[in-house]
Amino acid sequence: MPVELQCNKNGQYEVVQTMYTDVNGSYKFEITKQTTCRICVKPNDDDYTFSPPTGSDGCTSSSSIYYGNEPNWPVGIYRPLPSIGGLVFYDSNRNGLQNPFNPNEQGLPGQTVELHCSRSGVLVREATASSDADGTFLFEEIRTGICRIKVVRKQNNEFSLVVIGGNMIGKDGWSKDLTLNYKDHVDLIVGMYETTPEANCDPLRCPKKEIDPVLGYHDCGWGIWNDCNCEVRVTFLNSFNSFIPARLHSNVLHPY
Repeated sequence: MPVELQCNKNGQYEVVQTMYTDVNGSYKFEITKQTTCRICVKPNDDDYTFSPPTGSDGCTSSSSIYYGNEPNWPVGIYRPLPSIGGLVFYDSNRNGLQNPFNPNEQGLPGQTVELHCSRSGVLVREATASSDADGTFLFEEIRTGICRIKVVRKQNNEFSLVVIGGNMIGKDGWSKDLTLNYKDHVDLIVGMYETTPEANCDPLRCPKKEIDPVLGYHDCGWGIWNDCNCEVRVTFLNSFNSFIPARLHSNVLHPY
Protein backbone atom coordinates (compact mmCIF):
# COMPACT_ATOMS: atom_id res chain seq x y z
CA MET A 1 0.00 0.00 0.00
CA PRO A 2 1.54 3.39 -0.96
CA VAL A 3 2.31 5.66 2.00
CA GLU A 4 3.45 9.28 1.82
CA LEU A 5 5.35 11.28 4.40
CA GLN A 6 4.12 14.87 4.05
CA CYS A 7 5.84 17.68 5.93
CA ASN A 8 4.97 21.31 6.49
CA LYS A 9 6.85 23.76 4.31
CA ASN A 10 5.84 27.42 4.35
CA GLY A 11 2.39 26.56 5.66
CA GLN A 12 1.66 23.78 3.14
CA TYR A 13 2.23 20.04 3.25
CA GLU A 14 4.56 18.62 0.64
CA VAL A 15 5.44 15.01 -0.10
CA VAL A 16 8.91 14.34 1.30
CA GLN A 17 9.11 10.56 0.95
CA THR A 18 7.01 7.74 -0.50
CA MET A 19 7.22 4.03 0.28
CA TYR A 20 5.10 0.87 0.26
CA THR A 21 4.01 -1.11 3.29
CA ASP A 22 5.64 -4.52 3.77
CA VAL A 23 3.86 -7.87 3.95
CA ASN A 24 2.79 -7.05 7.52
CA GLY A 25 1.38 -3.64 6.57
CA SER A 26 4.26 -1.83 8.34
CA TYR A 27 6.24 1.19 7.18
CA LYS A 28 9.01 3.35 8.61
CA PHE A 29 10.39 6.71 7.49
CA GLU A 30 13.75 8.14 8.47
CA ILE A 31 13.45 11.85 9.30
CA THR A 32 16.70 13.77 9.86
CA LYS A 33 15.52 17.22 10.85
CA GLN A 34 13.00 18.83 13.16
CA THR A 35 9.75 19.55 11.39
CA THR A 36 5.98 18.94 11.45
CA CYS A 37 4.75 16.00 9.40
CA ARG A 38 1.85 13.67 8.78
CA ILE A 39 1.24 10.34 7.05
CA CYS A 40 -1.08 9.93 4.05
CA VAL A 41 -2.04 6.49 2.76
CA LYS A 42 -2.89 6.36 -0.95
CA PRO A 43 -4.81 3.18 -1.90
CA ASN A 44 -4.59 1.92 -5.44
CA ASP A 45 -8.38 2.12 -5.92
CA ASP A 46 -11.40 3.93 -4.48
CA ASP A 47 -12.92 0.91 -2.74
CA TYR A 48 -11.22 1.65 0.57
CA THR A 49 -12.50 3.66 3.51
CA PHE A 50 -10.42 4.86 6.46
CA SER A 51 -11.22 4.27 10.10
CA PRO A 52 -11.16 7.25 12.49
CA PRO A 53 -9.16 9.16 13.54
CA THR A 54 -7.61 9.02 10.06
CA GLY A 55 -9.34 11.51 7.78
CA SER A 56 -11.42 10.55 4.76
CA ASP A 57 -8.46 11.61 2.59
CA GLY A 58 -6.26 8.97 4.24
CA CYS A 59 -4.12 11.49 6.11
CA THR A 60 -3.37 11.39 9.82
CA SER A 61 -3.18 14.41 12.10
CA SER A 62 0.20 16.17 12.08
CA SER A 63 2.89 15.74 14.73
CA SER A 64 6.06 17.63 15.56
CA ILE A 65 9.18 15.66 14.72
CA TYR A 66 12.26 16.26 16.87
CA TYR A 67 15.10 14.31 18.43
CA GLY A 68 13.81 11.63 20.77
CA ASN A 69 10.23 11.86 19.49
CA GLU A 70 9.22 9.06 17.15
CA PRO A 71 5.47 9.33 16.49
CA ASN A 72 3.55 6.21 15.61
CA TRP A 73 0.80 6.71 13.02
CA PRO A 74 -1.42 3.60 12.73
CA VAL A 75 -3.94 3.85 9.87
CA GLY A 76 -7.03 1.65 9.78
CA ILE A 77 -8.36 0.87 6.32
CA TYR A 78 -11.14 -1.42 5.04
CA ARG A 79 -13.40 -2.11 2.09
CA PRO A 80 -17.09 -1.51 2.96
CA LEU A 81 -19.26 -4.35 1.71
CA PRO A 82 -22.38 -3.48 -0.30
CA SER A 83 -25.90 -3.28 1.08
CA ILE A 84 -29.47 -3.34 -0.22
CA GLY A 85 -32.39 -1.64 1.51
CA GLY A 86 -35.83 -0.42 0.68
CA LEU A 87 -39.48 0.04 1.53
CA VAL A 88 -42.59 -2.09 1.05
CA PHE A 89 -45.75 0.05 1.07
CA TYR A 90 -49.45 -0.25 0.32
CA ASP A 91 -49.99 1.27 -3.12
CA SER A 92 -53.61 2.40 -2.91
CA ASN A 93 -53.76 3.84 -6.44
CA ARG A 94 -51.40 1.28 -7.99
CA ASN A 95 -49.20 3.91 -9.63
CA GLY A 96 -45.96 2.55 -8.16
CA LEU A 97 -45.13 5.74 -6.26
CA GLN A 98 -45.62 6.28 -2.55
CA ASN A 99 -47.42 9.44 -1.50
CA PRO A 100 -46.09 10.11 2.04
CA PHE A 101 -49.02 12.49 2.67
CA ASN A 102 -51.60 9.81 1.88
CA PRO A 103 -52.50 7.91 5.08
CA ASN A 104 -53.54 4.94 2.91
CA GLU A 105 -50.02 4.52 1.47
CA GLN A 106 -48.02 3.66 4.56
CA GLY A 107 -45.25 1.10 4.91
CA LEU A 108 -46.28 -2.53 5.33
CA PRO A 109 -44.68 -4.33 8.30
CA GLY A 110 -43.95 -8.04 8.40
CA GLN A 111 -43.41 -8.52 4.67
CA THR A 112 -40.96 -11.31 3.84
CA VAL A 113 -37.99 -10.13 1.75
CA GLU A 114 -35.31 -12.50 0.45
CA LEU A 115 -31.77 -11.85 -0.76
CA HIS A 116 -30.62 -14.16 -3.57
CA CYS A 117 -27.08 -13.97 -4.97
CA SER A 118 -25.28 -15.74 -7.78
CA ARG A 119 -22.50 -17.97 -6.44
CA SER A 120 -20.58 -20.01 -9.02
CA GLY A 121 -23.37 -19.36 -11.50
CA VAL A 122 -26.16 -20.60 -9.20
CA LEU A 123 -28.71 -18.26 -7.63
CA VAL A 124 -28.65 -18.96 -3.89
CA ARG A 125 -30.87 -17.52 -1.15
CA GLU A 126 -28.44 -15.96 1.30
CA ALA A 127 -30.67 -14.11 3.74
CA THR A 128 -34.30 -13.48 4.67
CA ALA A 129 -35.71 -10.46 6.47
CA SER A 130 -39.08 -9.05 7.50
CA SER A 131 -39.96 -5.44 6.90
CA ASP A 132 -39.99 -3.29 10.03
CA ALA A 133 -42.96 -1.45 11.50
CA ASP A 134 -42.49 1.33 8.93
CA GLY A 135 -42.15 -1.12 6.02
CA THR A 136 -38.38 -0.75 5.60
CA PHE A 137 -35.87 -3.58 5.20
CA LEU A 138 -32.07 -3.75 4.98
CA PHE A 139 -29.44 -6.31 4.03
CA GLU A 140 -25.89 -5.34 5.03
CA GLU A 141 -22.38 -6.67 4.42
CA ILE A 142 -23.29 -8.57 1.27
CA ARG A 143 -20.51 -10.21 -0.67
CA THR A 144 -19.79 -8.50 -3.96
CA GLY A 145 -21.32 -9.98 -7.09
CA ILE A 146 -24.73 -10.24 -8.73
CA CYS A 147 -27.76 -10.39 -6.43
CA ARG A 148 -31.54 -10.10 -6.65
CA ILE A 149 -34.25 -9.20 -4.16
CA LYS A 150 -37.48 -11.16 -3.90
CA VAL A 151 -40.51 -9.91 -1.99
CA VAL A 152 -42.76 -12.86 -1.17
CA ARG A 153 -46.26 -12.24 -2.48
CA LYS A 154 -49.09 -12.95 -0.10
CA GLN A 155 -52.48 -14.22 -1.20
CA ASN A 156 -54.61 -11.61 -3.02
CA ASN A 157 -51.63 -9.23 -3.24
CA GLU A 158 -50.04 -7.90 -6.41
CA PHE A 159 -46.98 -5.73 -7.06
CA SER A 160 -46.86 -2.36 -8.76
CA LEU A 161 -44.14 -1.86 -11.33
CA VAL A 162 -41.65 0.51 -9.75
CA VAL A 163 -38.55 2.08 -11.25
CA ILE A 164 -36.38 3.90 -8.69
CA GLY A 165 -32.85 4.76 -9.79
CA GLY A 166 -33.16 2.27 -12.62
CA ASN A 167 -34.04 -0.63 -10.30
CA MET A 168 -37.26 -2.44 -11.18
CA ILE A 169 -39.45 -4.74 -9.13
CA GLY A 170 -41.41 -6.99 -11.46
CA LYS A 171 -44.97 -8.17 -11.08
CA ASP A 172 -43.54 -11.43 -9.74
CA GLY A 173 -41.86 -9.59 -6.85
CA TRP A 174 -38.32 -10.07 -8.18
CA SER A 175 -35.86 -7.29 -8.81
CA LYS A 176 -33.59 -7.32 -11.82
CA ASP A 177 -29.97 -8.44 -11.46
CA LEU A 178 -28.08 -6.02 -9.21
CA THR A 179 -24.31 -5.87 -9.69
CA LEU A 180 -22.83 -5.06 -6.28
CA ASN A 181 -19.34 -3.68 -5.76
CA TYR A 182 -17.62 -2.43 -2.63
CA LYS A 183 -19.30 0.64 -1.08
CA ASP A 184 -22.48 0.15 -3.16
CA HIS A 185 -25.91 0.72 -1.65
CA VAL A 186 -29.09 -0.02 -3.60
CA ASP A 187 -32.55 1.26 -2.62
CA LEU A 188 -35.71 -0.49 -3.78
CA ILE A 189 -39.28 0.72 -3.26
CA VAL A 190 -41.95 -1.96 -3.56
CA GLY A 191 -45.61 -1.07 -4.02
CA MET A 192 -48.23 -3.72 -3.16
CA TYR A 193 -52.00 -3.72 -3.45
CA GLU A 194 -54.86 -6.11 -2.85
CA THR A 195 -56.66 -7.74 -5.72
CA THR A 196 -59.37 -10.31 -6.35
CA PRO A 197 -60.22 -12.70 -9.20
CA GLU A 198 -62.23 -11.07 -11.97
CA ALA A 199 -65.00 -13.61 -11.39
CA ASN A 200 -65.72 -11.93 -8.06
CA CYS A 201 -65.80 -8.50 -9.60
CA ASP A 202 -68.85 -8.55 -11.88
CA PRO A 203 -70.81 -5.26 -12.03
CA LEU A 204 -73.85 -7.12 -13.41
CA ARG A 205 -74.45 -8.60 -9.94
CA CYS A 206 -75.28 -5.14 -8.55
CA PRO A 207 -79.00 -4.34 -8.27
CA LYS A 208 -80.46 -1.69 -10.58
CA LYS A 209 -80.47 1.77 -9.03
CA GLU A 210 -82.57 4.67 -10.23
CA ILE A 211 -79.72 7.18 -10.25
CA ASP A 212 -77.68 9.14 -12.75
CA PRO A 213 -74.29 7.82 -13.87
CA VAL A 214 -71.65 8.77 -11.35
CA LEU A 215 -68.26 10.03 -12.38
CA GLY A 216 -65.26 9.38 -10.18
CA TYR A 217 -62.14 11.51 -9.97
CA HIS A 218 -58.85 9.76 -10.63
CA ASP A 219 -55.27 10.97 -11.15
CA CYS A 220 -55.86 10.75 -14.90
CA GLY A 221 -59.08 12.80 -14.82
CA TRP A 222 -62.77 11.86 -14.68
CA GLY A 223 -64.08 8.44 -15.61
CA ILE A 224 -66.61 5.68 -14.95
CA TRP A 225 -65.51 2.82 -12.73
CA ASN A 226 -66.31 -0.82 -12.09
CA ASP A 227 -68.29 -0.59 -8.85
CA CYS A 228 -67.60 -4.03 -7.34
CA ASN A 229 -69.15 -3.25 -3.97
CA CYS A 230 -72.35 -1.77 -5.48
CA GLU A 231 -71.86 1.49 -3.61
CA VAL A 232 -72.11 3.59 -6.78
CA ARG A 233 -69.05 5.52 -5.61
CA VAL A 234 -65.31 5.15 -5.74
CA THR A 235 -63.62 3.90 -2.58
CA PHE A 236 -59.86 4.08 -2.83
CA LEU A 237 -59.53 1.87 0.24
CA ASN A 238 -61.29 -0.88 -1.71
CA SER A 239 -58.83 -1.58 -4.48
CA PHE A 240 -61.37 -3.82 -6.22
CA ASN A 241 -63.04 -0.63 -7.51
CA SER A 242 -60.82 -0.34 -10.55
CA PHE A 243 -61.23 2.31 -13.22
CA ILE A 244 -62.21 0.72 -16.53
CA PRO A 245 -63.80 1.87 -19.82
CA ALA A 246 -67.53 1.48 -19.28
CA ARG A 247 -70.95 2.23 -20.72
CA LEU A 248 -74.32 2.70 -18.96
CA HIS A 249 -77.18 0.29 -19.62
CA SER A 250 -80.31 -0.06 -17.48
CA ASN A 251 -78.65 1.91 -14.68
CA VAL A 252 -75.94 -0.73 -14.39
CA LEU A 253 -72.32 -0.17 -15.37
CA HIS A 254 -71.10 -2.59 -18.04
CA PRO A 255 -67.40 -2.86 -18.92
CA TYR A 256 -66.55 -2.79 -22.60
